[in-house]
Amino acid sequence: MTKIISVRIAKSLTAAIIVIAALLATFGVLTASAPAQQAPLHLNPAVEKLAHGQPIIGTQTDDMSLQNCHSLARMDFDYSYVDMEHGPLNLDGLAYCIAAVCAISSLRARPSSQRLDRQASS
Repeated sequence: MTKIISVRIAKSLTAAIIVIAALLATFGVLTASAPAQQAPLHLNPAVEKLAHGQPIIGTQTDDMSLQNCHSLARMDFDYSYVDMEHGPLNLDGLAYCIAAVCAISSLRARPSSQRLDRQASS
């Protein structure tokens, strides 16, 4: 009788160990070849730099003129902060400023050969 009980306990214990091992393997605790968790990707390059401990450089302006926005786009800043709290609220001016920055930034992102081809065809 005691032999039957000890066999049942051994089988139950073996089954419990197998279940625990399966759960641990599922969560990657027992697998030696589990890849390291990748760092999350950031859409904002400034946030990506900060996540890697690198400094960021930017500027603050309240001038939303086309000339200023073109100048800001040509600078190698990580961010530009347009202050609209301490001046008149001009959402149209902000939209034109962002469009100008995007236009210049897209030209900077192209390889120089594409820029020369575009200028030659103009």
